[in-house]
Amino acid sequence: MRTAVLGLLVCVLFSCETSKQNTIQYIDTKALFKDVIERLSAEHKTLQKTLIFGDSSVTQNLSMVNWESELKPFIEIDLLKNAYKGRYKADTLQSENSIKVTYTPLDAKTDLNELVITLSKPGNSLQFLNASFVTNNTLYEATKELNYYADSLFTISGTQQVQLGNNVTYKITGIITEGQ
Repeated sequence: MRTAVLGLLVCVLFSCETSKQNTIQYIDTKALFKDVIERLSAEHKTLQKTLIFGDSSVTQNLSMVNWESELKPFIEIDLLKNAYKGRYKADTLQSENSIKVTYTPLDAKTDLNELVITLSKPGNSLQFLNASFVTNNTLYEATKELNYYADSLFTISGTQQVQLGNNVTYKITGIITEGQ
């Protein structure tokens, strides 16, 4: 009797499959930009910011920069939020000096169309980020692209085509310069 129970228990244990989930490590972009903001603030970096909206252009030189406000669109690219969890595949390319991770959606319904992050080795500090968004619904179609180049430049550009209106385009360029 004892042997039969033990044999049955062994059979049950070996017949159970462990489910292997394809879990992808998402880079915490929010934390990366918190580090960037701290560094830019500590180094008292300045900013030359240009906004182009349609045919109009405005340039500002900022010596007292609220980096959290300026980089907020980048902070909001958060792969750890529930709307993005499990919806991307990651391709990683490593070299001697950097790690490049490209996230592409598994589901066409996500607004984040692609995210490319390059980190330096060692230390995993952010060197480059490119994010492209596409929103398409019955009212409008919009695209947005964000680029960040470590401690030198960022751009945010996009278009929006409303069904009953004109096409709107914009571009924000921020040139990060040495502080005073």
